[in-house]
Amino acid sequence: MTNILFIDDNVEFAKSNKWALELEGYDIDIGYDGDVCLDMLKQKEYDILVLDILMPGTEGMETIRAVRKHYPGKKIIAISGGSGYLEKEKILDWARELGADRALMKPYQIKDLTDLIEKVLTE
Repeated sequence: MTNILFIDDNVEFAKSNKWALELEGYDIDIGYDGDVCLDMLKQKEYDILVLDILMPGTEGMETIRAVRKHYPGKKIIAISGGSGYLEKEKILDWARELGADRALMKPYQIKDLTDLIEKVLTE
């Protein structure tokens, strides 16, 4: 079974993704910020990290840098809905430049995420 760590500061969004991904047969843990993400990566081996970019505290860009430093082979999918002042596409481009394997714009269909997870895992 594929182990996924899903990090998003929107608690309801994270929980709904957990539920949907579990229905698809994935084992998924959720967290709500970059610091929690890094702590969870120390405690358990995950096949892939799905990470929101814009979060309070340690945001996604910093988290990608830290993950690449300490877990260089970790698969990462960056997700973002953008913000009022930054375009989604720009944010996701920056995430890829920092080391995310793939990026996905919010909102998305769960099938788009599962297809991307499977693609990243086979690369």
